[in-house]
Amino acid sequence: MKKIKYAAGGGGTAGIIHIGALKAFIENDIQISSIIGVSAGAIFGALYWHSFLKNNGDTTYIYDDMYEIFMELNFKDFADTNWFYRSILSMSNNPGKSGLYKGFALSKWLEDKIGNIKFKDLPMDSLFVTATEMYSGTLTVFSKQTTPDLTLAEAVRASSSIQGYFRPATIQFNKIQDAFFSKNRFDVANKILPNKLENIVNDDGNILFWDGGNLGNCRNDIAVKIWDQSTTVVGVSLTEDPKLEIQKFNIFGVLSKTIDIMMSSMENVVISLSKAHSDRPDYLIKPDRFGVGAAEFDIEDTMKLKLIMSGYGETKKLIEEKL
Repeated sequence: MKKIKYAAGGGGTAGIIHIGALKAFIENDIQISSIIGVSAGAIFGALYWHSFLKNNGDTTYIYDDMYEIFMELNFKDFADTNWFYRSILSMSNNPGKSGLYKGFALSKWLEDKIGNIKFKDLPMDSLFVTATEMYSGTLTVFSKQTTPDLTLAEAVRASSSIQGYFRPATIQFNKIQDAFFSKNRFDVANKILPNKLENIVNDDGNILFWDGGNLGNCRNDIAVKIWDQSTTVVGVSLTEDPKLEIQKFNIFGVLSKTIDIMMSSMENVVISLSKAHSDRPDYLIKPDRFGVGAAEFDIEDTMKLKLIMSGYGETKKLIEEKL
């Protein structure tokens, strides 16, 4: 059985594309040994390893489990309006409460689907989740090595905190301090010096996090450095082409376009880093997301199936031609 490391890119509701990629891997007897998840990709990674543990390491049922979860999911349930955001004081006086949605509904769903699994419960080098520390802009990588006592649900909520859409995620500093200081294995992640603590820790001991995609939306560059460095990396990027026209010219459309431009620029940097650190033929594919925006919660089952088949088709093509 061939093994790969999978860099699962962020893309909001379009993240269901990863389910299609998984289907192609399973059909071709390709095992995922590590997942490096960003935002929607982090949700995919956490659900994957939850199913893996639930089925005692038998990957036979993982696709069916995840397909059922996402086909039953009504993304509109995540739109828990944050009325505090209507106050002009929200950004200046309490950035921790800024965002169109509270994110409580997303947190509750993650807890329901993933439970209280912690990174220390996972196989070694199985899941890496990225997030952006809000005040310093520092990349944080949550993993079994860096944050063993952090729950997957907390890490995924942090990685999925699309600024402007969701409130920043809050995590107690004592759960993640090693990720900042002593155990961060990745050159791309800057360490914060202890004397800078006052800049990142709030009075309540929490640190605020934004979406991991701010610092790279599909992290092939991290994937090449972990575990067996001879293992091929396959990245599935969901970053929308910033050259496409805005589908809905309102605040949501403009915000989506801004995020697409930023993430596309960062992705070019990440691709360069990945190539610089690897001599083997790693791969990055971009399935069609059919214009589905990151926070387009009103998505029908027919579009879900279309996205799944997009991920399946592009991944299958890669497998047949390259792997």
